Amino acid sequence: MQVTRDILLVYGVLAAAVLLWATERLRMDLVAVLVLLTLTVSGILTPEEALAGFSDPVVVMIAALFVVGEGLFQTGVAQAIGALPDRWAGKSEVRLMVILMLMVAGLSAFMSSTGTVAVMVPVVMGLAWSRGISPSKLLLPVAAASLLGGTLTLIGTPPNLVVARHLEAMGREPFGLLSFTPLGGAMVAVGIAYMASVGHRWLPARPSPGRPLQPQDLPSLEDLAGSWELPPHLFMIRIPEGSPLAGKTLAELAFPEALGLTVLEVREEPAVGEGGRHPWWNWPWNRPHSPELPRGDTLLREGQGLLVAGSADGVARLVGRGHARLVAQGSEGGAGGHETGMAEVLLTPRSRLLGRTLKEIRFRDRYGLSVVGIKRMGDPVGGDFRNLP
Repeated sequence: MQVTRDILLVYGVLAAAVLLWATERLRMDLVAVLVLLTLTVSGILTPEEALAGFSDPVVVMIAALFVVGEGLFQTGVAQAIGALPDRWAGKSEVRLMVILMLMVAGLSAFMSSTGTVAVMVPVVMGLAWSRGISPSKLLLPVAAASLLGGTLTLIGTPPNLVVARHLEAMGREPFGLLSFTPLGGAMVAVGIAYMASVGHRWLPARPSPGRPLQPQDLPSLEDLAGSWELPPHLFMIRIPEGSPLAGKTLAELAFPEALGLTVLEVREEPAVGEGGRHPWWNWPWNRPHSPELPRGDTLLREGQGLLVAGSADGVARLVGRGHARLVAQGSEGGAGGHETGMAEVLLTPRSRLLGRTLKEIRFRDRYGLSVVGIKRMGDPVGGDFRNLP
């Protein structure tokens, strides 16, 4: 076969697509569209050929299957089915595994195997934790059952539809909905029988990194700050007499933009004893107090204490200019106090916060929390993230 320019171009486009998919530099759907556009613009495909796939009945049917699968999720049918194994399995680990595999295979016969596993993973993890079983001993059989279940029906997996469509295009009788069931059922039966008799002995018993946290497992404030690449210390500063900060609101001062600081609390400083020192019983981070949640319209006054997190350079600039006095530094020094804590939360796929900025949703006013860091794909986002969707 003579190697032509078109052949080299096609192989080059395919190699580039595989590389982009593997590195995930671009979204997979965007890469697929770029491949289609490149082959069309180069003249290798005609516009009719490029768009032919979108009108293919197989493509339409696969899209419809996603609608059906989402309907099972939204109506709660899939979740209700997933709650049954705990009642049926008793105390037997093998029986629980067999019931889960049967249910997953049955669901995969009529919906996406990926969607089936996505529904069952929380159920399986909960069952494993409640019974003291390593989740890997249940998750691996569930993954295998989802693939085997796709062989039970015509719509169980896209390749079945593609083959049926190809037979029809060749003028032969296509497969029916249950044409795969006898062979697929035998495969499911053999797979479950193997796992129940021999396979479960080879399943790894790996500890689960996502098991429910025990009190001793909770990270400290310093641990969280380190994992988020936050400054290693919090700072308690006080507004002295004559400070230009007094009489201004936090919105006017714009600490995050100007100094890289986030005000977490506003506290009333106690009276000063003889010699300009705080009495030991009135120590600001030990005595009971009611810190004020800072808002944009919070008006600062002389003598107030501010608990801030952020750049040490920003605090140094405030202190160096005489605008504030450093009272305490670091959670070990008491700057955090008993009322201050740090938590790491994860946005859910259907969260109403998605696509909106912290300022737009008034996060601090609504939830009584100050955001000191945001991560995307596991990496902290730098700079001012208040206007970041």
